[in-house]
Amino acid sequence: MIIAFLGGIGSGKSASMAKRIVNSPYYCYSNMHVNAVNHERIKISDIVKTEKEENGKKIKEIKKVNWEFWENNLEQKGEYHIFLDEVHNILSPRQSMSKWNVLAGQWLTQIRKLLGDSEETNLYIGSQTINSIEKILKGIIHMIIYCEKREDRSQKIYTYCMNRYNKVEVKLCYPTYIIEHLFIDKRTGSAIDKFYRFLDGAKSYNFRLQSFVNPYFKYYNTKQLFKETAYI
Repeated sequence: MIIAFLGGIGSGKSASMAKRIVNSPYYCYSNMHVNAVNHERIKISDIVKTEKEENGKKIKEIKKVNWEFWENNLEQKGEYHIFLDEVHNILSPRQSMSKWNVLAGQWLTQIRKLLGDSEETNLYIGSQTINSIEKILKGIIHMIIYCEKREDRSQKIYTYCMNRYNKVEVKLCYPTYIIEHLFIDKRTGSAIDKFYRFLDGAKSYNFRLQSFVNPYFKYYNTKQLFKETAYI
């Protein structure tokens, strides 16, 4: 399944994704700074690899989707989840014809075949708005989770938090809750259609969840920057 986390800045998308990584019984790959034993950050070379090809006297560099990496890990680690926060930075609707976009688009739309039709192993993507997601990827979303953050500002509690240097420290924080509105593909309509009706004021979500997320602040870096490194 492809599951999209949506919500504005500070809405709790990353907290909701980090919570699922920490609690997952499966191995997880992501582009997030998450400190969990079952987690590994994705490198650019894990998605697109460069191979050298000889053409007469010339050596040409060819970029290809690195399917071997994902197939090998399926054999070694078994089923796994993939989490991609700020997915519009990986697959941009504004650069649809770039080489990276074409290859990353192939990977994103085909990786679900490796994950299979199981509801247990999924591709999770995060973005601030539905329209920030590339058109083809948006068209194959099975579920949308719209996040809203709520804080109890009447008190503060001691909370272990990961700082911008990926070190855990104790801070006084407001008790924080994430409200998740879930929109699911069913016979009553698609997740996308239900979500657009929700934006128009309808209570079109299939159900709603609330979770206390302070215990998860120590596992992920809320100040992370998606900048150019070896990682996506």
